[in-house]
Amino acid sequence: VGGRFRSRATDPDAGPPSRFGAGLRAAALGASDGACAVSLVSLADGGSVPVDRTPWTLLGVNLGAALAGWVVAIAGFRVGLSGVALGLMVVALPFRLGGRLGRYSPADVLTGVALLLVGLDLLSGRLVVAVEPAGVTAALARFAESAAAPFVGLAAGALVAFLFRSSVATALVAMALAARGWLDLTTAAAMILGTNLGTAGAGYALAARLGPGARRTALVHALINSSATVVGLAAFAPTLRFVRWLAPAVDSATVTAPTAVAAALALYHTVVHALNAVVDWPLARPIVALVNRILPRTDAESEAGRPAELSVLPSSTPESLDANLVLTQSGLARMAETAYEMLMIVINASQEGERATEANERLVALRTTVKELEADISAALTRSVQLPCSREQAERIAQQQRIAQEVSLIGDDCFKTLRIIARSHRKGYRAHAESADELFDFTSQILDFLRYNVDYLEGRIERPDWELANRMEDTIDKVRDKLKKRARKALEKDDKADIRGELAFIDIVAHLEHVGDRCLRISETVRKLTPRRRG
Repeated sequence: VGGRFRSRATDPDAGPPSRFGAGLRAAALGASDGACAVSLVSLADGGSVPVDRTPWTLLGVNLGAALAGWVVAIAGFRVGLSGVALGLMVVALPFRLGGRLGRYSPADVLTGVALLLVGLDLLSGRLVVAVEPAGVTAALARFAESAAAPFVGLAAGALVAFLFRSSVATALVAMALAARGWLDLTTAAAMILGTNLGTAGAGYALAARLGPGARRTALVHALINSSATVVGLAAFAPTLRFVRWLAPAVDSATVTAPTAVAAALALYHTVVHALNAVVDWPLARPIVALVNRILPRTDAESEAGRPAELSVLPSSTPESLDANLVLTQSGLARMAETAYEMLMIVINASQEGERATEANERLVALRTTVKELEADISAALTRSVQLPCSREQAERIAQQQRIAQEVSLIGDDCFKTLRIIARSHRKGYRAHAESADELFDFTSQILDFLRYNVDYLEGRIERPDWELANRMEDTIDKVRDKLKKRARKALEKDDKADIRGELAFIDIVAHLEHVGDRCLRISETVRKLTPRRRG
């Protein structure tokens, strides 16, 4: 699908036309409509895309997929492709002998394109590998004349699209069967119409294992595609008459008929989704409102709209690698947000020591949440790196793993800091008079640094400022040195100073400074991650 689609889909300033255009471009330029839907679902699951912004993108994806069918209809059924495929395989051989690291080598790409071209020739009937069984054509002709043919075609299209998760692939099957004369134009058009139900069902089946945002987006997709089916059925006869009027060769027996049939079906597919875009554009917000009534927000959902637990797509799903990297990014955002809450508990406890013991229970629960998320993210990233992946994707996996480890260590530092604060209060340790105010100011600076990283991971900052991160870290280091010097000075010059209290103060400052160091390492990691993230 590409980073450009994700960047446009997550842009809060993009209006409906821009979102529609992003979906249209992604699907028209070769991305499977199923892959686009899965990408959008994963973004919604992570809270990067509100559900109310998805209808226009999905309308664009559907129309883009219909336009992509024209490439197959015009090129695949007009020109013999087997000779070109053989040439590509010959060219791929030297690359095959000299392999290199990467998700797809040049040999993989060339061989894949060659097999695709051979498949197109097989489907279109240009490459004959077997004689058609006797009576098949006659039986199919009798079936086409029956009243049940369009309904069977609709159901068959839904089933094939559910298995392929691509309306373009299903439309190609319908074009091939019609070009061979095995299906009439009406039944093939009904089969293409059924793809809307199949792709929506496949998308919802995948989203069912994810969070509520993903399920709502998949339901929006299902309602939009169901609307396309209703629109297509309502305008079925007039649309087919329009198609036959524009392409009269579809009913002829000339050599141009296969190409004309494929083009006619591509035209039918395009008209249906163009009509549906016109119908559903003003209904986008009512569709979202209906989805929110069907799947209302629950108390278990986090305030940021992310799921309470990290769920990822099975690795058998072709789109799982990129989609799961989006999902693990949202898991990292939730880890960082939880660590921020832990540090807030610490700063409050530093001002009200009597509440430290009570706050410890809440902090332990949050620390457990961080550790569980780290384990889930680590397991998901380990499975991802075992898949064929590009160098860029492998770097993203390594960077996300490092961020998860650093955030987890921040949780540990918060836990250790609060334990020192609680023990100091319980044993009556006293630091110098200004210690509470100094800890508050110092922790506030670290909170700002952590908030900066949280905002990036949550998508509020598109491109992090490395110079700003360095300035934050330098300021924290200077204040750390000042506070340690202040405690040592109290020990040296104040005969009444509580040695244990001042040493505890120094330990607290050291643990908090470790949080700042980890924030800097996270900032350095996201700086490397940013160009890949934007695509």
